[in-house]
Amino acid sequence: MGRYIVLAALCAAAAATSSADTIHLKNGTPVNGEIESKSEGVLTVRVGKRRIKLREDEVQLVEENDLDGSLRLDAAREEAGRRDAELSAQTGLNYQQRAAVDGALDMFNSDLEDMSADGRRKLVEMQKTADLVPYLLLLFPDAHPLNRARLVRLLFEFSADRARPLLSAHAGDPEANLREACLELMARIAGHTPAEVEVLVRGLADHEVTVRMAACRGLAAARSREATPMLVHALRGSDLRIQNLSRDALAATWSTPEAPVRFEKAEEWDAFWNQNAAAVPGAFLPEAVSPLVAPEVTVPNG
Repeated sequence: MGRYIVLAALCAAAAATSSADTIHLKNGTPVNGEIESKSEGVLTVRVGKRRIKLREDEVQLVEENDLDGSLRLDAAREEAGRRDAELSAQTGLNYQQRAAVDGALDMFNSDLEDMSADGRRKLVEMQKTADLVPYLLLLFPDAHPLNRARLVRLLFEFSADRARPLLSAHAGDPEANLREACLELMARIAGHTPAEVEVLVRGLADHEVTVRMAACRGLAAARSREATPMLVHALRGSDLRIQNLSRDALAATWSTPEAPVRFEKAEEWDAFWNQNAAAVPGAFLPEAVSPLVAPEVTVPNG
């Protein structure tokens, strides 16, 4: 364990022996090396394979330890090998494969359409011979907010089952494109859980129209009758796209092959709901539904 000592005591000891030290300069800079000598207020310090000179009045204090300023390549290689083995076991991809995925992802995330398309093709080709999903799932949390929407779509394409948990987990992200992507993909899954239905219903209260459109499509697939009041509420809105999608979702929810149900006006759906509401406990009422994200929440910088 290292210990701090005053400079005068260190310099006296340095004449007799050469030890490893961390020299703390008054400007806050630490220097790892071995003090070899002191002469006329100047310290000669060996740092790795070179020597530097420091003025005594630049030094705040010195810590004795086992650091000598060398790169400790053996230790670095050992740690790199350990980390590589850990990642290989965790992702199923070796170093070269992960590097290739990283390069393709850089292209995939490009703002240039052609380059992004090329990166996507590379990743799709790689997926044919190796399972990229564990590595992509590992990278997902640290991906830039603006890139996660396209990445979650790619993950869903590679493995809908393994990507599915991401949809609920990130449907409330401040980035609207990611919210939209998550709800859009929910329209492509089967057997929606109650928690997933709630996410879709809350998406219908979003301040972004594209998110609300995706929520309508998801609810059409979920066919949750509990969402009826929210869909009727959406049908009353002024956006024609939302009107059409909510109408389609209502029809999909209540129709059967033997008895199709479809009304054009919100008032007609209101009357229909009043007749059937008693058979649907736990319905989502518009006044009780909170959006996935508040309108004032924005994407953090960086």
